[in-house]
Amino acid sequence: MLAPQVTQLLERAVNTSCKLAIVLTFLDHSSLNATSSEIAARVCRDIWSVEAALNELAEDGILTLRDKRYSCATCAERRAELSELRRTYEHPLLRDEVQALLRDLECYAPYRKDLAFFQSRSRVV
Repeated sequence: MLAPQVTQLLERAVNTSCKLAIVLTFLDHSSLNATSSEIAARVCRDIWSVEAALNELAEDGILTLRDKRYSCATCAERRAELSELRRTYEHPLLRDEVQALLRDLECYAPYRKDLAFFQSRSRVV
């Protein structure tokens, strides 16, 4: 069973396989500072998906963007969440659970901003 903080991180920010590949790449290379095209080449994905994923990860505070180059966020809280995600993903059985959850989340990923808007509105009312 996945730890609640891993599940929340996946639901909140790392909700596609492309984002997971990007995050794992940054975790494997902690000093990585790269452009979107360099990241696309590293994760072997198309530039359009990677650019969208990088921008969303930057919006969510997982990555930082400076001068068209992305790097991993240095916030201690984010580092702890990401380290737990990496440990979870390294475990073979838990990796299957992560992949299954991501398959479900990818169905809703294109509507992520719309869902956040409606969720925030329902809290206000």
